[in-house]
Amino acid sequence: MSNKDPPLYVTFQIADRSTLRKVIEKYSSMGPSVQTITIIDPENDRSEPLSIEIGHLTDKQWEALRVAHKKGHYSSPRGGHLDEIAEELDISKSAVSQRLRAAESKIIPAILGTTQAQTSKS
Repeated sequence: MSNKDPPLYVTFQIADRSTLRKVIEKYSSMGPSVQTITIIDPENDRSEPLSIEIGHLTDKQWEALRVAHKKGHYSSPRGGHLDEIAEELDISKSAVSQRLRAAESKIIPAILGTTQAQTSKS
């Protein structure tokens, strides 16, 4: 998308979770040209749309997140350990850790609706 093109917002209705996984895999591989995914489960009364702007992530942070996710770093039980991600990205384990933490520090506040970490007083 050039700087002159306005963004497009697309809504899909997907029949099942298996197809959803395939769609997410396909569009995740496109990198920063697809920046937001909103998922609503109509069967879940507590389901609310969540949109997160990820344009503030660097290309390297985005790639580290994509590879980490693909390898199961955010799954339970956890797969995709830092050394595996580092090997695929051809960088050090320390660099992977730094990229993921930097990306997460941008994404998590967006999810929680804050711009910086909140401290609570007990």
